[in-house]
Amino acid sequence: MVRVTSRVTLFSLLIASSSGCLGNVNYVPRDDDRLRLGIRGGRFLYVRDGLAIGEGWFGSGLVSAVVGVPRAEVAAQRSRNALLVGSPMRFFGEVCLGGIAGYVLGESSFYEPYSASPVIIGTAAICAGLAGTGVWMERLSQRYRNDAVNEFNAESRARDD
Repeated sequence: MVRVTSRVTLFSLLIASSSGCLGNVNYVPRDDDRLRLGIRGGRFLYVRDGLAIGEGWFGSGLVSAVVGVPRAEVAAQRSRNALLVGSPMRFFGEVCLGGIAGYVLGESSFYEPYSASPVIIGTAAICAGLAGTGVWMERLSQRYRNDAVNEFNAESRARDD
């Protein structure tokens, strides 16, 4: 039993330490007038005209990176707004679901099955809907982010031609 436990512990430590190395990736694209995504220290950044702009809280870096191109600015602001709404919705929905699961597990026993009341079921459905809507908003934010980058790059290509 001791050998199995120590092997499992050793394997877990190996996986944890090697996965930590994956987050330390650096990729900074070449300098030109296009907006490009890069990675420094495992975090996204935008590179424009040789200037690296961090992603920022809830996509604020994207809003700064696309200044000067109106259509890209609108898409970047939509991306930021979707993140500002979606992230808290997902977080509170998941916390609510965890709280309901804890309550149901605490009320149930091994010998007597727990019958959930309609209030618990309704609350769980609302929490799941909140979390699901938050995830959807976060995905929508990624689409708007891509639109902002593409609009900016289309405008820079039009200036070059």
